[in-house]
Amino acid sequence: MKSDYFDDYAALHVAAIKLSTKMLAALQPGELEALEKATKCGAIVLLQAGPLPSCKRVELVLQEREGARHVLAAIGARNVE
Repeated sequence: MKSDYFDDYAALHVAAIKLSTKMLAALQPGELEALEKATKCGAIVLLQAGPLPSCKRVELVLQEREGARHVLAAIGARNVE
């Protein structure tokens, strides 16, 4: 039996791929080159929505292996509580 949340998860997954693709496309060539170098060194790119429950902001975040986080692109409200 399929989980009650499967359809919601599938829709969220599709939306995240579309949104992150558009956010990456908005970066400048130099930013993309730096992002490529960082990911080759072990950094990861995250799509972060929050804070819950309102989720008024979505950020594309580069997280370095050492833990430092850098917002690459964001949409939504700037000051969200």
